[in-house]
Amino acid sequence: MIFDIDDFKKLNDTYGHEGGDLSLKVLSRLILKRIRSVDLAARWGGDEIILGLVGANASDAFKIANDIREKTAKLKIKYLNKILSFTVSGGVADSHRAKSFNDLFRLVDKALYKAKKQGKNKIVGLSVGA
Repeated sequence: MIFDIDDFKKLNDTYGHEGGDLSLKVLSRLILKRIRSVDLAARWGGDEIILGLVGANASDAFKIANDIREKTAKLKIKYLNKILSFTVSGGVADSHRAKSFNDLFRLVDKALYKAKKQGKNKIVGLSVGA
């Protein structure tokens, strides 16, 4: 799966890069609390975080992604005497039939793009062949 902070540029413009960095740290901590120690999480570019859930099926991965999305939307972070909040969008795919990491990444990226296009603060799941 992949997550992207919605309107990250606006967040940086409003709160400065320190506010953007804080958002990434808070999101990362939330994700790490939600996944297992065998799972993988990494920052992928500016505000994207990719996750590999070892042995999880597509349904379980979607539920986990949506739980992370919901918890993120409820966050209220005190920063510079203001309340900082943000949402994330995400793409989920099952690696079961993907031929390579690149195929799988293209699929989750396509799902993320659909989530953004549908209005953000959403998780979209796709399967191989979609």
